Amino acid sequence: MNYKIQQAEAGDIKDVYRLIRELAIFEKLEKLMTSKEEDFVQGLKEGHFQLIVAKLEGKVVGYLLYYYTYSTFLGKKGIYMEDIYISPEHREHGIGGRMIKMLANECKENGYKRMEWVCLEWNYKAITFYKELGASVKDEWKLLRIDGEELEKLAEYDGKIEK
Repeated sequence: MNYKIQQAEAGDIKDVYRLIRELAIFEKLEKLMTSKEEDFVQGLKEGHFQLIVAKLEGKVVGYLLYYYTYSTFLGKKGIYMEDIYISPEHREHGIGGRMIKMLANECKENGYKRMEWVCLEWNYKAITFYKELGASVKDEWKLLRIDGEELEKLAEYDGKIEK
């Protein structure tokens, strides 16, 4: 099959949003999904992220959403891959590898020194795939997050920790 891998256009967002919902269901996180299609239209327009799509006969069958980071230790920019998702019926055709290769080439061409992403620990197939590409799992690092009510409380933080 002849898949076309390219930077997304505004008209691709509707299909990408459908795939984002598929990803949420796959990851068993659909209850956490509160975004709307308009959020991605606006985010892409404002440059908050970059978006690569895979198309087959003009239909979006996969996407990769990323944005730029900066390493204080390296003193260089990098890329953070927020999501990569290919519809199940289009997997095993090299799409994911080709999309990630596009990011690696962007890093190489621009002197960026790192690509990073997270993967759910139960997704062994994806972890194996990423390792085959040369990625290493950084077990010594833990992802931390603050959101919802705790984020609201932190915004009002006065320097005292309540026990």
